[in-house]
Amino acid sequence: FLEVLNTADLRTISNENITQLDLQYNPIPLTANKKICELFARIIDYKSPFTKVHSIGVATKTEKMANYYKFDESHTNELYIAGALHDIGKLFVSNAVLEKNGRLDENEYKHIQNHAYETYRLLSKIKGFEEICDYASYHHEKLNGKGYPFGKKADDMNKEMRLLACIDIYQALTEDRPYKAGMPHQKAISILYELADKGELDSTIVDDINTVFDDGKHDNIITHLALFECSVCGHIYEGDELPYDYKCPVCNQPAHVFTRIK
Repeated sequence: FLEVLNTADLRTISNENITQLDLQYNPIPLTANKKICELFARIIDYKSPFTKVHSIGVATKTEKMANYYKFDESHTNELYIAGALHDIGKLFVSNAVLEKNGRLDENEYKHIQNHAYETYRLLSKIKGFEEICDYASYHHEKLNGKGYPFGKKADDMNKEMRLLACIDIYQALTEDRPYKAGMPHQKAISILYELADKGELDSTIVDDINTVFDDGKHDNIITHLALFECSVCGHIYEGDELPYDYKCPVCNQPAHVFTRIK
């Protein structure tokens, strides 16, 4: 089964195929799960040309943070797996919506957002994955209760959940995509601090990410430009001002859905 998946055209795997897998989960050792989850991360990332390295990037960065926190091997493996599978719910998102060349309507936007709940639904079926399920499924939750899918608040989110929420954003900002080069560390971390100031992220964890991933190469970084975030897909526009006729290169939303975050 794994050999077939590994050689398949990963973008052609249908929702029906994944639904059939719902009943096949059985508890297996974390060391074996880690390899299987790397394969699933590859499947997830190939769902869209915009995110070919995202899940593995989240997994490896989360693992690095776990080592920084001196978590034991089992706990570190759990966090790696949670990072690899955090977007597995996107397998239920239509490619037509993910890659729509036009503005998303309200139902389409909700359809994309539902991927976090689908991650929860899938992972909650796996015996022994109870904590991994929570770590992975809450990556769009915010400490101020304004996230999704469950509207969790600070008291509902432990350190691991908060870490995944931070790393997911940091990875998205720093990875290269077809429409943009990845941001350098200092620019990305400044956005995380902005979000922490708004009550969305844990500022202490942002401090730790800054410590672990700061490469010290801050020369020629332009810091005076404003940053605007697409409220639909999270794409960041950087510039003195947002052009009135600007359209998001990811989801094609118009300029008025962008919010200035810096």
